[in-house]
Amino acid sequence: MKLVKIPVGAIGIDFLGPPSQAELAAIATYTLPGTKTGATFAVRYLENLTPTERDAWLAANMGLVLVGESRAPGWIPSAGAGSADGMREVQRARALGLPSGTQLWCDLETPAQNHTYAMLSDYGHAQCDIINRSGYVPSAYIGSGLNASPQELLSLPYLGYWHSLSEVQDVVIGFEMVQLYPTMTLVLPTGYRDVDLDVVQQDKRGRQPTMIVRD
Repeated sequence: MKLVKIPVGAIGIDFLGPPSQAELAAIATYTLPGTKTGATFAVRYLENLTPTERDAWLAANMGLVLVGESRAPGWIPSAGAGSADGMREVQRARALGLPSGTQLWCDLETPAQNHTYAMLSDYGHAQCDIINRSGYVPSAYIGSGLNASPQELLSLPYLGYWHSLSEVQDVVIGFEMVQLYPTMTLVLPTGYRDVDLDVVQQDKRGRQPTMIVRD
């Protein structure tokens, strides 16, 4: 496995539940409606990606982008929660053999409505400290319900940002990926599969996301 930059304009797909082998093969060769191309990469959750599925994506010439699942809606941001989530994500990344420098996307969405920016900052600093010290790159999926301004989001210690399909605040330096609205239903030989599409761009610092590909 190795890391490469994802080209600007590339399209990825993400979905929660793992696919069957037949479904994975169908997705890897699927031509997206209105285009002449398919997806360049799949976004998969650290919590339910297995080494077998990892290898199947790479063998199908699909890149992999990794994200950790958010806590249940109404979760309380704190330094303790951030440390616990960072450790869980690092342990899963190590179990999957992900190379040093892999971006680990942290799913920030739907915390308790009365949370403060200070609480969110405590959470982010603790999470990113664990991920950074483990040799990975902490980046943030910006979902709904965050009590933070565009400048405050930038002040969090994440090194890249991904715009969800929800109505969210911008980040001052922009996003490396944008999740498109609405969710799309793929019509595959194996049946229907709901997925989200993600488009890659550079942020205003010139950063763009990376993906894991086979050697």
